[in-house]
Amino acid sequence: MSYIVQRPIVIWFSSRKRVIPRCLVYLYVAEEGLKKENEDFCFTKWLMYSETKFLQWVVKRYEDEALKY
Repeated sequence: MSYIVQRPIVIWFSSRKRVIPRCLVYLYVAEEGLKKENEDFCFTKWLMYSETKFLQWVVKRYEDEALKY
C-alpha cells in the first residue's frame, strides 16, 4: 500500500493489460528459479517500466532460460 501512496500513477495502470500479465511473468520467473543470485528482482519496478522497456529488460532477459524448460 505504501508504494501506491508514494506513486499514485499505479492506480491508473490497467490490471488486465499491464498488472496481471507482468505479475504472471514475475511469478513464472520466481517459481522456475530463473532469477539470478544478485539480481534486482522487484515487481514494483516492473510496473513502472514502459512496454518497450519491459520487453527488453524483462522478457528478453529470461526468454532463453525459459525456453530450456
